[in-house]
Amino acid sequence: MSTTLFLCRLLLALICCGIVDCCPPPPIALPIRNVSLPNGFVSRGIALEVGTPAQQLAFSPHMPENNTYVYDSGNPVCSPGPVAPAGCMTYRGGLYSESASTSHVSSSINVSGADPFDTSPANAQNTAQVAWSQDSVGLDVNTTLDAYPLGVLKQDSPYQQQVPQNLLGLGANSTLLSALKSASRIASRSWSMFYGEAGVTASGQMDGTFVLGGYDRAKVSGSNLTASMTKNPSCGSDMLVFVTGLFVNFANGTTSSVFTSQSQAFQACINPAFPSVMSMPDSIFENMNTIWGAPGFDIYSTRSAGLNFWNAAYSGAPFDGALAIDITAGSSTITVDIPNNLLVMPDITWANNGDLTLNLSKEIVLINNLVAPNNNDLAILGRTFLSAAYLLVNQDARSFTLWKSNPTTDSDLVSVDGQGNVLPQTCVPPPSNITTNTTSPSETPSISSTSSTPATSTSNKISTGAIAGIAVGAAGAGILSCITAFCVSRQRRKRHDDNSSSTALVNMSDESGLSSRNPTMYWPQYADHPNPAPLLLPHEMASHEHADPVEMPGEIPELHSNDKGEEIKEDRLPH
Repeated sequence: MSTTLFLCRLLLALICCGIVDCCPPPPIALPIRNVSLPNGFVSRGIALEVGTPAQQLAFSPHMPENNTYVYDSGNPVCSPGPVAPAGCMTYRGGLYSESASTSHVSSSINVSGADPFDTSPANAQNTAQVAWSQDSVGLDVNTTLDAYPLGVLKQDSPYQQQVPQNLLGLGANSTLLSALKSASRIASRSWSMFYGEAGVTASGQMDGTFVLGGYDRAKVSGSNLTASMTKNPSCGSDMLVFVTGLFVNFANGTTSSVFTSQSQAFQACINPAFPSVMSMPDSIFENMNTIWGAPGFDIYSTRSAGLNFWNAAYSGAPFDGALAIDITAGSSTITVDIPNNLLVMPDITWANNGDLTLNLSKEIVLINNLVAPNNNDLAILGRTFLSAAYLLVNQDARSFTLWKSNPTTDSDLVSVDGQGNVLPQTCVPPPSNITTNTTSPSETPSISSTSSTPATSTSNKISTGAIAGIAVGAAGAGILSCITAFCVSRQRRKRHDDNSSSTALVNMSDESGLSSRNPTMYWPQYADHPNPAPLLLPHEMASHEHADPVEMPGEIPELHSNDKGEEIKEDRLPH
């Protein structure tokens, strides 16, 4: 290629790439799976590798936390969970050992690069509650976070048995999202999640996916619902919706509405770590319990104290059908179907040796009915809801999107920008380490390339001139590749937009003026009861105040079509 031709093509590429972002970074997909632990057992969560050599840990995605928190192998503060070390390891999703990692460095809140304003699960600046470290965190084969800030908890989190695992903070100022975005490793501070299926048999299990910087288009189905995030002290995720319909679908094909009137619609907060399909007002639960003909339910003796904590328990299968939940935000509604295998399962508890044990005589319905003193608490849509639904959160756009999930092992990752637009996927970055050891929280992380063999002699170093020449040549080749890939991807995206608009994101603000039913509560607290399960004994629950229920929106959809275009009959939602 002549110099003139090369420069012309390079100029064309520069013009194009100056106008559009022609080479966005791809999303980073992490598995949600059973993570193998040193005690020989497993814990389900987002799988990350921490330290050198790598320690396998399972994390729960959580908001409003911004930092990443782990439990220390030397002091796992495991009460009220299994107190034996092996059992505690499973309960926590693995325990971090500072002494076993050669890349560990003791640090402080300000030096580590963590957000110093986190107040939960511990006050980030209180050294009696949390110690700060820096260590490597491996995300995938291409990306490692060097000197990443880790909060090592010295006390149990306020979420107790609701979320006992290590916590991955995904709040509005998430350390993880900010580091990846600043290093141009993801296109936006967005993440998405399909929890997968966590049944008790091999056929009832499917790995989930947690995607940074975009979402997995193969795992969504039908139209979506997009709404603005709304600050609310009772909803740490800022993701508020209304449950405007709840239906029992029997195995014989008949359907019955749980709501006796439209006024029973209620507000709910999406919380991807909550161990349930959902929590709901007790009056709604009692209606549902009556419809499916289950025996009487006692709020104290029939609760799970295990993996699916505080959900309703029965001595036998209470119901062989499914649920359909109408979720509304603004003027949009989608229907999410909860099949029986996601709704009902045997009670699962932690043994002291670290194994997960099944009680086949005790069936758990993954619904937490809110009774006094929690009867005014905000309802929650939890992690098992995200087995039937797919969630995308964009902290740059301050919006979230819900679809019905498409449970599949297929994958089609797409990037999303800070405005919520789907980007063409063109460039795969080389393996890189992201340096996050900042001297102040405001400093920007940088990317450094990895090398399998570090240079040990000055004679092996490349001269400055040679480095410059290589850089120019590589940049020219990269830009030419970029322009070619962009043109191809633009045609592909045009064809996709013409043929399939069902997964396009809609930036629809929620103007319903949502407010909290209980402005001082986020996590349910539980009253003392006469015969508590052993795992509940050591914990004193925090006090809280209640607020009057809010008035519902002026109009709630009475009729709508489902995702198949079929009209829902009026008698599904009685007046």
